[in-house]
Amino acid sequence: MSKCKWKCDLELEQHTPMLHFQHDEDGACLRGSEVKPRLDRFLFDQMENENLSKDEWLIKSSPRPALNYKVRIEAKDVPEKTTTTETAIATVEKGDPLSSQENHKGICGSYFANMVKPEKNDTIEDKKRKIRAAFKDTVFYKKEMTLTIVCLNTELLDYIKQHLEVFFLTHNFGTRQSKGFGSFTLAKIDGEASKSDFETLARVYYNNIKLPVFVLQGDNKHKDGNEALKWIRLVYGFMKSGWNYTYKSPDDYFKGFALRYYYTTTTPYNNDKSFVKHKILTGEYRHGIGLSHIGKERAAGNDYRFIRAMLGISDRVIWEKKGKNLNWSNGKPTITYECDDDDIGRVPSPILFSVTADKIFLLPQTIPDALFGKQFTITSTQKPPHRGQIRTPTKQEFDFPAFLREFAKDFNDKSSPKGGTIGIEKVKNKELKDAKQLTLREL
Repeated sequence: MSKCKWKCDLELEQHTPMLHFQHDEDGACLRGSEVKPRLDRFLFDQMENENLSKDEWLIKSSPRPALNYKVRIEAKDVPEKTTTTETAIATVEKGDPLSSQENHKGICGSYFANMVKPEKNDTIEDKKRKIRAAFKDTVFYKKEMTLTIVCLNTELLDYIKQHLEVFFLTHNFGTRQSKGFGSFTLAKIDGEASKSDFETLARVYYNNIKLPVFVLQGDNKHKDGNEALKWIRLVYGFMKSGWNYTYKSPDDYFKGFALRYYYTTTTPYNNDKSFVKHKILTGEYRHGIGLSHIGKERAAGNDYRFIRAMLGISDRVIWEKKGKNLNWSNGKPTITYECDDDDIGRVPSPILFSVTADKIFLLPQTIPDALFGKQFTITSTQKPPHRGQIRTPTKQEFDFPAFLREFAKDFNDKSSPKGGTIGIEKVKNKELKDAKQLTLREL
């Protein structure tokens, strides 16, 4: 316990593995250099909301606004780590090809970026260097780590302490933060155990920014961080792009809620996946191959909206259809997305999943105004390339809080089909079975 009025000692508890770019270094853990700038931005937002101006809290010599305090984080034990980097290096040293399954072994399936593309003339050392540069592994500390804040302004230090618990509840760290990786909470402040109720913290904070917040819960609480990440991946899949395991079980097809959202609205729009199938892809990649009994529903009109962009997009995806007797003679085309407005690049997800010891929170973030009503060009790498334009919904066409509430209602209904022939209660594939007992509860 700190006895100095200019210092605060805190204990951080880690709840989910963190994808760390320095995973191979001794003592790799949450870094003060990652926490401090984000905590500053969070505190500046709170100060603005409270009409609080404190120039004396700032670092005068900083080229950008920064609050005058220091952060140090120390781990107390050796972390558990995945070893995909070492495994991949050993594989290329033996002259064997890399395996996507081995590249992500032990890491939740919502992370799939451990990939490299060796060139024809690459030496073994070239391949190893590319692996080290591209691969990430997870680190997880079972024991609490110490976070120390030193601040010579006691008024600022008190203000920081006042907001730390909600800061860590609403921020994850490392790579793939939005999908629950790198969740931490405060366990102790100056030796005193935290007594805050996280549901109350989340409800109050999100009521202030007028967004709904949800708790994802099962019949029992998640047994560990990896199970929490598995549940998050499941729910987000049902929300956005859906699940298709028909190549294993013929009826295990669930179209993502985002893709079905406009089918029953007053002004029905077709979705971006339908746009790609009907307007961009040709030949063997057209809709319906091998899936004649499912996924055929469309909105009544001929207009399209890029609704999944509102939930975050990367700049490209590989189009893959799963099923028996498919013709792969032309390979898998890559679909690229490019906004006609140069100010918009990769779109991060506006949903953050935050994990505590016994709760999983779905925390919405504000969607930037600039994303609404924007035109995107979607291009396929088929030869010759095919492209077309589609725009995102306007604010009048997409109410984010309403969308989330409708999704929760849809997900909690386990009996109705989700674009296929069965409801979640009848799912057969083991990868999806946990969805039967999961529900979303709005706070």
